[in-house]
Amino acid sequence: MMFAIMSSVLFLFVGGSVDYARYNSLRSDLLQSLDAASLAIVRMEEMHENWTLDELVTYGEKFFIENSTSEGALLKSDHTAYTAINEVVKFDLVTDATQVKACVKGSIETHLLAVVNIKYLDIWQCSVITKAGAGRVELALVLDITGSMKTAPGGIGASGDTKLVSLQKAVTSMMDAMFGDDTQRDNLKIGVVPFNHFVNPGKASSWDPSWGDLNAEALYHGSRFIHVDEDGFVDPSTKVNHYQLYNSDPDSQWTGCVESRPFPLDELDTPPGASTSSTLISAAMTPPSPADEADPAIRTAFTQQPAFAPGVTLSDLSSATSSRFVPVFLGDDPNCSDTGDDRCAAESGVPYWESSGTFMRHGMPLPGRFHRNYYSRPELPGSSARRFLENQYRQRDYIDDELYIGRSSGDFGAAYGVVVEQFHQLRHISLTPPQVKFKDRMLNLGVRSNGFFDPDVTGPNDADPLDYDEFILRGAYVGWWDPSTQTYKSKYDLPKGDPSFHPGDPACAIPIVPMTDDRLLIDGGDANGDGFPDGGVVGSLYGGGDTNISNGVMWGWRVVSDGLPFTESTGPSDTGPNGTSEGDWRRAVVVMTDGENSVYDKDIHWNTAVSSYGYALEERMGGRINTSGKMQSEMDKKLLRICRRMKQENIDVYAVVFDVTAGSNIDKKMKSCASAPAAPYYFNATDGDELKDAFEEIAENLTSLHVSQ
Repeated sequence: MMFAIMSSVLFLFVGGSVDYARYNSLRSDLLQSLDAASLAIVRMEEMHENWTLDELVTYGEKFFIENSTSEGALLKSDHTAYTAINEVVKFDLVTDATQVKACVKGSIETHLLAVVNIKYLDIWQCSVITKAGAGRVELALVLDITGSMKTAPGGIGASGDTKLVSLQKAVTSMMDAMFGDDTQRDNLKIGVVPFNHFVNPGKASSWDPSWGDLNAEALYHGSRFIHVDEDGFVDPSTKVNHYQLYNSDPDSQWTGCVESRPFPLDELDTPPGASTSSTLISAAMTPPSPADEADPAIRTAFTQQPAFAPGVTLSDLSSATSSRFVPVFLGDDPNCSDTGDDRCAAESGVPYWESSGTFMRHGMPLPGRFHRNYYSRPELPGSSARRFLENQYRQRDYIDDELYIGRSSGDFGAAYGVVVEQFHQLRHISLTPPQVKFKDRMLNLGVRSNGFFDPDVTGPNDADPLDYDEFILRGAYVGWWDPSTQTYKSKYDLPKGDPSFHPGDPACAIPIVPMTDDRLLIDGGDANGDGFPDGGVVGSLYGGGDTNISNGVMWGWRVVSDGLPFTESTGPSDTGPNGTSEGDWRRAVVVMTDGENSVYDKDIHWNTAVSSYGYALEERMGGRINTSGKMQSEMDKKLLRICRRMKQENIDVYAVVFDVTAGSNIDKKMKSCASAPAAPYYFNATDGDELKDAFEEIAENLTSLHVSQ
């Protein structure tokens, strides 16, 4: 009895496998024949412009019959034989002549499964061919505009077009291939993301202010500055709001660049202003298996992810405030650093303020009596603090320190003197919890435990580093808060000492252009045929700044995806031009760079120059990522993780390196980033002609005749 039962089960499995093998073989043959017949229709239409749709369909049916080896095994859906091929195969040439769609609907008769009353297996298969130039494409161009792009291939001194000019010509050639003679096409949406060490989404046409951290709640908002209230007291519990700093400076205006979100939100396409599931964050950080990811470099990028930044928890990252973007505000660097200059730091024996007396600020008495200490001038002869030499520390000196700490600075100097004195007093008292928090905050800013919080110094040439800590405090000080005007007073509202320096966010890239079907917004066209853009964002590109490819690619992903902060892409519930849906559009990102990720190493307490990830000392890229070398290495890995996530979202990634040594680190990383390590997805261009060829080949691949379904 058991043998009889098991024999029946075994027969069912064996019989089913035989019939399903026949079914899959027939379905594969039918699909290949549908593809071939549809492609033949497109070619015949190109050769015979006078053919009608009926004639093209008749030709396709004949082509299908000639190429199908299994056509005779097919029945109609009602399991009866058909007499004409159009009873089971339907060719549909859409009215705008952009696609050919062919479907087969029928069934096959089973042999062995009929024993268990499964007499037929239904087949319903479709093929869609998109014609050349008719494919619906949503594309983001992520373009390197760093300082090195201002040179010609081969470096400084090389002749010919600069790399930036070659890039502009290459993009214009690409637009020629995609738009043809039109300035608008409803089957194209293209956005542009220029990048250097920052990206500028803040002035984009679809940017919503609510995406910014308006109330200074995000983790790193104001982290490099200290808030001084209207009474002159330092308040460690209140964050300095970058928007209010811009409002406080009559000579400064936010140009649109934002800081990167905290790791790993900086690698995820999650909407700003909304909480992020902790499960989503954890899943996104899970390393893929070799079966899921063949590229070992990408697997390594996941397995070597850093820990969260110090003090940051999964709960912090899940909050809505962490998802918002913080506007870049780069503070004034201290000056008074010319050897022999006594404008701000007195020579021996002269303190920065007397030890007694009542001091006035804006007509109000300031509390406290000051110790006999000196302002910092780190380059004084014999000083051991070489890290504060002028050529290393001073980057954005546009306010003369003498205006608020000099001997003739009056109330402004008194206001700052009170702040400095509060730090000195912390050395002589038992610290309360708020003061401990404040001390920790200053340690994070770079103030050392043997600095402000240790015994007094006796003069400006003393070896104790107290003076040098004051130099750090000077950069963190933004003035005192005036609640009546909602601005900070006595620093950024002072006259600028050097108008050639730009406050706020210098070297900010030009704004993103969200996806548009208007070529004039992209490159202005090329009406005179000289191969150079007539305008648009591409015609306005300029070079400057360091290289942060990962940040540029991340914003490219945001531009081409359908979710916030940019929603121009066709989403699952959207209806696009001509009634199209999300599945009708091909999404792609093209990223072009001319070199390695870079963070400028500086011999200052921050360890580096600033980038969208802040300074190295802040460890915003993750725990222990605190030097320029570590940051650059982590940017490489971050790039690979972002690229993999994009490809998982069915976004094609094209990568182009320009004037880059074959086999170099960035050559390898960009190959791994691309959808495939060779053309048409990857190119290493050595000169302007090869760069132009690369962009043209990408355009051809995006718009060529292809099987789209």
